[in-house]
Amino acid sequence: VGTQIMWAVPEGGTQSNVVPSRIVVDCSLWSYDEAVLLRTLERIRSGVARVVSGTKVHAEVDAYEPLYLPLEPSEPLVAAFERNLKFLGIPYESRQGRLYDATDIGNVSHIVPTLHADIVVDTSRTHTPEHVAACSGPAGEQYLRTAMATLALTAFDLLRDPNDLARAKRQLAERGKPTALRPGRLP
Repeated sequence: VGTQIMWAVPEGGTQSNVVPSRIVVDCSLWSYDEAVLLRTLERIRSGVARVVSGTKVHAEVDAYEPLYLPLEPSEPLVAAFERNLKFLGIPYESRQGRLYDATDIGNVSHIVPTLHADIVVDTSRTHTPEHVAACSGPAGEQYLRTAMATLALTAFDLLRDPNDLARAKRQLAERGKPTALRPGRLP
């Protein structure tokens, strides 16, 4: 089970060779396993404590974001969505179940049948300036129209064939409520 760690230093001083009075490091941790996530958080805390021990530096490690459950996509919803993409002639590579799908939609997927509707806007990595530029222009507008049409067709398919919707609900019930991971705040 892997963990992803993303770092940013929004405050860290403005001059070289001058110790700043304040440093802020933002970090996001993602994992499919709560125990791994909590061990990683503890390793970060103990590492920071070791770095500042014996100095006059004060350091805090604050976990302020909620804990996200991994996405549990509904197979009937995903199948209907992929059929509609094919019908509309839209290239698609399924990304269901990958680590970065442990987000707020993961929490939703444990309550109602869910899919992660992912259509490629461009080939750049998401959360980059290039991706933002592509999403803000004509490609982004076309993406929005495509996503709306595909999701509308998927909803229509589920209403038209109650068996698919019943299978989605049954799959969710059979999975049961999560036990290892529970959404909430980290300690």
